[in-house]
Amino acid sequence: MAMDIAYSKIISLECEKEENMKKLNLKTKSFRKIPNPFYNIDNYMDNSEMYIMICDVKDIPKDIPMDTNPREQKLTTAVAKKIRASLINEGSNNFYLLNRGLTISAKSVKYDNKNDLVTIEFEDKEVHGDIDGGHTYKIILEEQENLDYGKQFVKIEVLTGVEDIFQELAAARNTSVQVQDKSIAELEDRFGIVKEAIKMSLIQIIFISKKMMWGILM
Repeated sequence: MAMDIAYSKIISLECEKEENMKKLNLKTKSFRKIPNPFYNIDNYMDNSEMYIMICDVKDIPKDIPMDTNPREQKLTTAVAKKIRASLINEGSNNFYLLNRGLTISAKSVKYDNKNDLVTIEFEDKEVHGDIDGGHTYKIILEEQENLDYGKQFVKIEVLTGVEDIFQELAAARNTSVQVQDKSIAELEDRFGIVKEAIKMSLIQIIFISKKMMWGILM
């Protein structure tokens, strides 16, 4: 009787896995598998793998699992508006460079190099799906119909074998702090005029100080 119950539970778990199993096919412009640096170390049990691909935003599937993304995607924020502006900018095709792209956890990744086709397999909805880049993903889906093929690309990073560290991974990928607008403006030299004015003020102060000192000596 106990054996029958145990067997029934195993069958139930297998059926649940099959129900949750999901496969997405994705055309890529380029594809790279990043070797695990610990792969050849004796007794090292880490089987995690990293895959990087560049894809046309027109080919991004509309049903990437999103339950794994810890952020609520508010598309009215300043950051979201900047992402959209970069995506639809007709004068630039640098979206894949300016945007961090998507990070996805998956069961497996298979690459068909003859057809430049990647198959991403998801098995457990609790740990397989989008981890980071939810805002980018939703904005891409909203703008797909307005863009032409070959206009904009996006980077996708897929991680496999990370189920055991999923919580840590999701937390780490979603704690980045946005650079202050002041710092960005300084990089773009928008504060050049202000800095020059401050510099001139210092020169004036030094000149006045020297003049006062000269008056005292006289």
